[in-house]
Amino acid sequence: MDVKTAFLHSELEESIFIEIPKGLHTNISSTTTNGQRMVSRLIKLIYGLKQAPRAWYVKINKLFLDHGFQRSKEDHSVYVS
Repeated sequence: MDVKTAFLHSELEESIFIEIPKGLHTNISSTTTNGQRMVSRLIKLIYGLKQAPRAWYVKINKLFLDHGFQRSKEDHSVYVS
């Protein structure tokens, strides 16, 4: 399992919008014609979001439970079969 990119594979439960950074090269401008900054809606989690660790835990917990593992009562980060 690649845990270095774990947060990037979790799904968002709510809508999160971020400002398009200045200087980002896209096929659209980062500002509108009236000078307002444009935003983009996130589809997947990114590092730095407060929701990222919780979303990853929900996903991996469901995976382990679906495969017959049980969470240890002494240490909730340990699963046993």
